[in-house]
Amino acid sequence: MTFNKWLDKFIAENSIDTEQILTVIGPSAENHIPIARVIEAIKSSPVHEQDEIKEMFKTGDGDFRKIFMTFVYYMANIMAV
Repeated sequence: MTFNKWLDKFIAENSIDTEQILTVIGPSAENHIPIARVIEAIKSSPVHEQDEIKEMFKTGDGDFRKIFMTFVYYMANIMAV
């Protein structure tokens, strides 16, 4: 299964609302970034990073939705301008 298909399945199985808007502070001001945009960025990351992301969720324990949302919020902070 490709990374993108795996990620789409993971998002669906964990009921992630891709329309949710995250508010993060960037160097210039407050940013409003949709989760869908963060997911696009994750999907366009290099293969070695995709492999690391997938492995993190395959081997992790606990509330995968919470872990994923923490990761998405972290990525949104990196994307903020």
